[in-house]
Amino acid sequence: MKNQDRRIARTRKALIGALVELGLEQGFENVKIKDITERADVGNSTFYRHYKDKNDLLGSHLSEIQQEITRGMRPEMTHYELSLLVFTVIDRHREACLLAMRLPEDHPVMKPILERATRTVNARYKARDETIIPFEVSANHLVNSFVKLFHWWITEGQAYSREQMATMANELILKVTETAALDEREVSLLPDPDLPQ
Repeated sequence: MKNQDRRIARTRKALIGALVELGLEQGFENVKIKDITERADVGNSTFYRHYKDKNDLLGSHLSEIQQEITRGMRPEMTHYELSLLVFTVIDRHREACLLAMRLPEDHPVMKPILERATRTVNARYKARDETIIPFEVSANHLVNSFVKLFHWWITEGQAYSREQMATMANELILKVTETAALDEREVSLLPDPDLPQ
């Protein structure tokens, strides 16, 4: 059973590796399943045993990245520590994240990822009593600001370390948005129920 699990893990790693390489080379929409399986040296039937299509393959991998972030979150983390966790995980999966960030926000792969990120913000924050900014506007701003900052860092800002980026995200995004519109909830941040455990 362990050998089979290892073989499945190797196959999935080869498939996502092939999709990311090809997607960055020629654009996600131009990649065919045949291209992925040839690059990964895996049969078509093996691909379809695990995934419906390339959207499912990339979406599953991005969900695993989100789960990695969620597993690392602790209620007692400072904003800096939380930002550093996110930048560390994004850095570990830099190429896959870059491919994802090249897709439109309403793409079938990206839409559920952004929705989960927004639910995480909903679990962590509530609107300030005195704010005039609707909560959904603040949550949208927080998620999209982080996504844009990640994209900039991956494509242009490699000279800055994860630690520097976490500090900047904390100062530019978290502190400012909290001051203007958000209070932290007093409940523990629980894993997203939509992500596999």
